[in-house]
Amino acid sequence: MTKKILILTMASKRKKYCVAGIDIDTNEFIRLVDNKYPESNGLALHQMMDEHGQFAQILDLVTVSNIVPAPTDIQPENYTICFETKFKIEVKFSPRLMSKIIQRCPVFPANAILGNKTHRVPLKDKDKITHSLEVLYVNKLRTYVNEEGKFKADFIFHNVAYSKFGVSDPEVFSGPLSAEWAYIVVSIPDMENKDKNMDAYYKCVAKIFIVD
Repeated sequence: MTKKILILTMASKRKKYCVAGIDIDTNEFIRLVDNKYPESNGLALHQMMDEHGQFAQILDLVTVSNIVPAPTDIQPENYTICFETKFKIEVKFSPRLMSKIIQRCPVFPANAILGNKTHRVPLKDKDKITHSLEVLYVNKLRTYVNEEGKFKADFIFHNVAYSKFGVSDPEVFSGPLSAEWAYIVVSIPDMENKDKNMDAYYKCVAKIFIVD
């Protein structure tokens, strides 16, 4: 199977990258995962290289071949890539086009984020999860390092304050940031490869696009 994907995230994932974006033919979210190393689920940098040695980046439109649907209960958007998978970079988009790009994203109810109004989904509610990716237009965004040394994000979405969201956007790791307005990609990691003692699925901000 071949897909044309507009890349929205290359989030940090156990020394690899969680690559997700929009299937521009169906306007559905898609996440690429490695079929060889399910324990990490992310992609290594060399797996995102085209035939000319160029690496795919955020907001690149890429054609990706030899991918296979691999939905999980928590991440129905997943497709696996294999050794034969090839990236072809078609065009690079500007962040200034985010207002138009977001119009192609799936639309979900604005009274919640990934199922509720908190930073976590309790295990008892996991059957209510129908998708694991959303793109949001938020204001009063700020990222910070909490007392445990982890990057977190607080923001307002449709007049509701949200807090304690994890942050996996590697561009934020250089230091805290704040923005009056921003587009963010929010994701729910799959727990199959995580600590079995966890009591919930914890949401994270996988990418931040600050609005100038």
